[in-house]
Amino acid sequence: MTPNFENISKEYTLNVFSFTQDFFEFNWHFHPEYEITLILDGQGKRFLGNCAEDFYAQDLVFIGSKIPHTWKSEPQTGTSVSALVIQFSEALLQPIIELSEFSELKKWLDLSAFGLKIKTNDKILKKMQELEKWSGALQIIKFYELLWFLSQQKNEKLLTEAYEIDYSKKHQRITFLLDYLEHHFQNPCTIDEVAALLSLTKSGFAKFFKLQTGVCFSQYMNELRVKKAIKLLTETDQTIKEIYTHVGFENQAYFNRVFRNITSSTPKQYRIAQWGKNS
Repeated sequence: MTPNFENISKEYTLNVFSFTQDFFEFNWHFHPEYEITLILDGQGKRFLGNCAEDFYAQDLVFIGSKIPHTWKSEPQTGTSVSALVIQFSEALLQPIIELSEFSELKKWLDLSAFGLKIKTNDKILKKMQELEKWSGALQIIKFYELLWFLSQQKNEKLLTEAYEIDYSKKHQRITFLLDYLEHHFQNPCTIDEVAALLSLTKSGFAKFFKLQTGVCFSQYMNELRVKKAIKLLTETDQTIKEIYTHVGFENQAYFNRVFRNITSSTPKQYRIAQWGKNS
């Protein structure tokens, strides 16, 4: 199965987030960024490159750039799964990685091309969960500290040889396009406009986009805009109207319908549930 390319937001140099959901849905994908994923709760099957293993709570893996991966679990009534994810690009490491003092850390980072399973303990769990609470420069400093600490722990290679998906021109094209959409989502971004960016016909673009992302263009844009709206709903006091206008929806009725389809709640209900805010 061909993995889907996942475009990770470039809004921050370091992406740290946790989530809880009913179950892990199979989502075979890859991205240029490194990823450290800690399973906080749940069990199932972890797929990484050509390796498939059972996973349980406190499963911790370090995934190198462009290694396809996903987690899969079965939905069970009354249970949920949760994970903490850290994603970062090679650019974040440039200020330190060539320094002689970090030579051992560089060797460990290179091993991520094999996928590393890291033995966890209470100190690791605490450091990773605390990282999500920090922001800005302090979070990055704490992240460097966490990387060094993880490199000192017992770990095992998950792959017998370094694994990296073929990052061909088609993947470079989709990277360019998704980066463009990330910075122009407020605009109409019609399929004719974006197809022209890649010198493709409308039908050719539709096939290309679905093959590379796993979803049609309109669905991708709706999910991207709702993601941006959620950030504004939870982090600002902007009104619903200000938010749907800012993220590129033309009217509130359509915004509400799309938002409900994706989150199972209206924007107003979502804000109240998250922060007790009302607009």
